[in-house]
Amino acid sequence: MRSTIIIFISIAVMCNLNLAQVAPKVSSRTHMQTRSNHEYNEILINTDRFVSSLEHKLSSLIKSELNGLRHELQKSDYVNSLTETILKSYETLKHSIDNLQAECLQNQIFDSQPQSTKDNNTTLNKLDNLHHLLVSLRGSTNRIEKDLAFIKKSMRTINVKSQQHHPIILPRTDLYHDHENACTATEINTEPGVKRIRKDFFAYCEVTPDDGNWIVIQSRINGGGVNFFRNWNDYKVGFGNVASNEYWLGLEKIYELTSTKLHELLIVMEDLTDVKKTARYSAFAISSETNWYALSVLGQYSGDAGDALSYHAGMKFSTFDVDNDEWSDGSCAKSHLAGWWFNKCDMSNLNGILNNENSNELQLVHWKPDKHSTTIIKSVKMMIRPID
Repeated sequence: MRSTIIIFISIAVMCNLNLAQVAPKVSSRTHMQTRSNHEYNEILINTDRFVSSLEHKLSSLIKSELNGLRHELQKSDYVNSLTETILKSYETLKHSIDNLQAECLQNQIFDSQPQSTKDNNTTLNKLDNLHHLLVSLRGSTNRIEKDLAFIKKSMRTINVKSQQHHPIILPRTDLYHDHENACTATEINTEPGVKRIRKDFFAYCEVTPDDGNWIVIQSRINGGGVNFFRNWNDYKVGFGNVASNEYWLGLEKIYELTSTKLHELLIVMEDLTDVKKTARYSAFAISSETNWYALSVLGQYSGDAGDALSYHAGMKFSTFDVDNDEWSDGSCAKSHLAGWWFNKCDMSNLNGILNNENSNELQLVHWKPDKHSTTIIKSVKMMIRPID
């Protein structure tokens, strides 16, 4: 792909050079009045050759390659839009070329007979028209060159779909040590509250009567007021207030914890009828950002809520601006108004809209262990702790 873009830019630069050579020759009416028929003919012949060469290269290369680029990057909305803009610029350029070629064919100054003043003025008018067309061509090629340069820069951040795989979680002892964790490294009767998890971040430490201490990585409460329809960077670094029971800890922090030690996951949810249920998974870990924070490890389920998360095992995280889901016809994050490990699309979405009666059911925070049973959630906590 990079080589294709370089070819595009090279052609665009070549176009600018050729235009720069041709356009100045026809830019001055006074100077043209002193030129011979032979010079007129040479200008038009060179112009015609340039037009034919440019048209051939654009038709055979740029149009086909840009259409290919649009097909290849169909998952990326902003690049689709940019590609459409380039194709429109191409059509404008092609139209100008057609007009220029027609002007060359209609011009009758290729004979060697002397021309009258009237004929000479007619010729000059036609050459002026050619000049304006060439200026238009130069502007179009400049726009294409800039757009192609922007695509080249954007390619570094475009999320191109790749085959699912489960990376090996390697220990990273530099990131996390139990003695730094004031939540799970303490006794079972520790008071709940905000604790230092690592030297550089805090989280809420939940204490359950039977299971001990857990690090809360996500918390939603009814009417919490924190918007969870966020972009990629927000989900990466985290948002909300860890002391307010309405926050997302951050994918990078979750990765730092689970890449050092394998953790287990506990989800506690409450439905609209105030019934509380739990879903517990014996192992939980996510990959690094290079693999889009994929849900790479998910252990055996237990609990009374039903299993609505195994469907998402192995999926990469998606947000409205980074689409990694398996839905080929759209974006789950945009449709369901959340960031999540979407598949095609979900059986659970704990980052959706919280208890809004005007929203579509699939946009609400929900848990759907089977196709016949969807539970709308009014409050939920996702919690992890290291496996001893």
